[in-house]
Amino acid sequence: MSILLSFLLVFHPNWDVDPDLWGIGLLNLRKTIDSPNTNFNLPPDIKINFYDAPEGEVQGYLVRQAVGGHASWKDIEVVPRFAERLTLHQHDSREVNYHISSLLVFERRKEWVKVLHHTLAGEQWIKLDELAPHNIYYQDWIDFLVDMPTTYHPPSAFGLNLRSGAGVPFGLLCTMKGDGFQIELSGKKAHGQWLEAKVTEYSEHPCVDGKPTGNVWTGWFKAIDDKGFPNVWFYTRGC
Repeated sequence: MSILLSFLLVFHPNWDVDPDLWGIGLLNLRKTIDSPNTNFNLPPDIKINFYDAPEGEVQGYLVRQAVGGHASWKDIEVVPRFAERLTLHQHDSREVNYHISSLLVFERRKEWVKVLHHTLAGEQWIKLDELAPHNIYYQDWIDFLVDMPTTYHPPSAFGLNLRSGAGVPFGLLCTMKGDGFQIELSGKKAHGQWLEAKVTEYSEHPCVDGKPTGNVWTGWFKAIDDKGFPNVWFYTRGC
């Protein structure tokens, strides 16, 4: 599959990318990310209330229509109390695996999460306690990356440093830049932003017949930037 057909899970302040497209995390199902369920991570025909503020007033609800096949953002209806119902804006969700999408979260205050940033004007909040009966919970990007059973790639537009420890003061092992690096996480986290990984260098992208160069390192890299956005990307539908 062409890289152009992949989903790039990456953000960097120097990119010409609106940071509002990423949020700080997502609403996910309490099951394995690679579940065979190919629906949107929102149960069908269940009304999810949204509020105008934490502990505020109900302003409407979200509902996914059970239309069969692969659900998408187009199947999510946003029903305000005093306005016409809308279709969820495509930038208020992200595909996180093959035909599986999740609602994005743009802010969290204790047990409340801010959603629908692009769909409606003003602030819209969902109470996490009301999602729990539907097996939905909030997951920030760092935990998502660790839980996702896949390999990652550094952004090609700028370098991502791999260090001997979890922090800038530690020694530089390599700078991952371009398509020739594959990142396999160990599952170890540190300081909320750093992940341990084995990094393998290829002659070119491994999905386009790249061959291992023989360079392999194990170290730590800053997986999440200071604003909470991922510094790596992955394919949601395979190479």
